[in-house]
Amino acid sequence: ALVCLYMAIAERLDLSVTSVCVPEHIYIQWPDDDGEPENIETTQEGKILAHEVYVQRCGAEITEKGKKFYLRPLSKQETLATLLSPLGSALRENERYKEAITACRLAISINVYDAEAWNNLGMAYRWDDSNDLAMMSYRKAIAIKPDFAAAWNNMGSVTEDLEERITY
Repeated sequence: ALVCLYMAIAERLDLSVTSVCVPEHIYIQWPDDDGEPENIETTQEGKILAHEVYVQRCGAEITEKGKKFYLRPLSKQETLATLLSPLGSALRENERYKEAITACRLAISINVYDAEAWNNLGMAYRWDDSNDLAMMSYRKAIAIKPDFAAAWNNMGSVTEDLEERITY
């Protein structure tokens, strides 16, 4: 939520900042004096990190779908979507499954390329006893980010077939 605070203060001061997302993380970009973006890490007291740090964090393989979401400036609406997914996760952890599904579906309706939102939606469906919808959601997450280990693991937790579980 620090990203929201940074963005709200910047907007109030009429400063040009945007958020950028990598898998399971969001940070701020601010143009330097030459107009080049600097990456501000809100979780490290505003430390400036190189673009390559975030490229590595994206993992070995980002599909074309993933490139439409990760490592690019996000609109305010897309920034909101990145926050709805963890909200869905928190609601799920509090056994509020229908609300979790709603939050994740809203995140996806804003940005269909958010692999974390698809994975969180799958977990909410799983706990709501909708395993077919859970599996479909995990597959969407993996289509966006093929090396998304959590989504692969979650697929294994849904299937009853032992060999399939081992494969996932």
